[in-house]
Amino acid sequence: MHNRPPLGAAALLALLTASPVTQAADIGLYHDRCKDLVEDADAEAAEDLIETIEVTGVNLKVHATTPGNNQRRREQVVISQDLADALEITDAHTSGPAPQIRLISGTDDDRQDAVFTVGVIEDDEDIVGDHVWLYGPSGDNDEDNGVVKLLDEGGAVAEDATVTVQRVPVSSTVVYQEGETPFMVSHYDDVETSRRFLECVDLSNDPGLAVIAPHGGDIEIQISNNLESLLDTLDDHAQPASAWDASGMWGDEQTYRRWHITSTQLDPISFPGLGLLEGNGPYEQVLALHGYKSDDAELGVLIGGTASQESKCYFLDALYQVVYSHNIKDPGSDLYVDYTIHVDGLDPIVFGDELTAGAGLGGTHDDNIANRLLDGMSGLGSIQLEMSAGLRKHDDFDVFMDAIATGMAELIELGVEPTGACRGLYHGSTPYDDGGVGDYDASGETGDDSSADGSKKDDGTKTTSDDTKGDSTAATGSSSTAGSSTGTGTTTGR
Repeated sequence: MHNRPPLGAAALLALLTASPVTQAADIGLYHDRCKDLVEDADAEAAEDLIETIEVTGVNLKVHATTPGNNQRRREQVVISQDLADALEITDAHTSGPAPQIRLISGTDDDRQDAVFTVGVIEDDEDIVGDHVWLYGPSGDNDEDNGVVKLLDEGGAVAEDATVTVQRVPVSSTVVYQEGETPFMVSHYDDVETSRRFLECVDLSNDPGLAVIAPHGGDIEIQISNNLESLLDTLDDHAQPASAWDASGMWGDEQTYRRWHITSTQLDPISFPGLGLLEGNGPYEQVLALHGYKSDDAELGVLIGGTASQESKCYFLDALYQVVYSHNIKDPGSDLYVDYTIHVDGLDPIVFGDELTAGAGLGGTHDDNIANRLLDGMSGLGSIQLEMSAGLRKHDDFDVFMDAIATGMAELIELGVEPTGACRGLYHGSTPYDDGGVGDYDASGETGDDSSADGSKKDDGTKTTSDDTKGDSTAATGSSSTAGSSTGTGTTTGR
């Protein structure tokens, strides 16, 4: 059954002046509040505001080929030309931005949902009808494949299996516009409140800064929970920001696997809220918040993005002052964080211990959604933070998120490209001048950077997820003292 086509981002933006479906005067991006709003929404009335495509009875198969790339094998599907036509999808891509769809197998208590990227459209004229192919495992004990993503471990695709395919992967979009009453648009019904994927977007009238959490909720834990506090701190610094939070829940250690989509492939047309954020820009600065898998003892942050090394040092200095002051005021606090600054073509700057997050999480690729939101002609670029699971589970993680906001606000307030900030981190106002970090090389010596020419390493190197294995990658730098390091600087757009 083919239903109505999806509403484009521009048309959805026009709804901001329409009668809201569900109003709430005080809801924020905190994902529990988004859940509360969804529970109170009038789904039938919402369907009058946004048209969707849902195709039922789609034949589900396992593809005959098995990509060697973990991310492709896990997150991408192949669809038939007839299904592409029904979904009004005209393009697909195995590495760059491409459409996302939601697959639903089963019903009620047996229902299984997952979001995939359309990597290939099969245009063989002999294939007639609506078909979708998952990629199977590459070998024994391989969990990085589409069958496990949709059907869980031990699942198998029956010969006569069918699924429902939804063109918009999120079930609900919560929309805020500065000066307007927030409202929610419901696209579909989720299986239950603990198994959801929704998005919230907050649109400021100032296009200076965008803050994004592409893997919020329980996909990469605690980021969504503290996002509202970060935005409040930005307000305290008189720094307005637009924000987008894609919040996933499922449980049973399946959340990351079911809802995670690599940032280089996220499609603003597939996510109406992200489309609104994009349409509200472009932005002079973008802050992207992510998490990587670690043990609880690792409190670490990889500072990546397209901003310069000096900008990242200036940001870190301002952030560090807040954390350091907190530790002084609260002697019982142990918020002692290790930092690595990544810039393509330069050796990493390491403060403290090296991280288990690899340089493949550097967030500098042009296709990374953080970088696609940028103006490109002005501003300081993007800052992408990969924060360890140990840090995000820390009792004082809210303090750290507020410190992030202070660092961004002070960097933006500076208004120009900073100079001498990295030297200041070594020999200036922070305790890193105790001789434990080595000597700062102001020459910006270039390391062996395989991505300096724009080529892209497998994004399967992500060491994220608090609830699933991910693809383990060791840090590429080696260091005899914290801060005297060498490394490849290879980068992808996680």
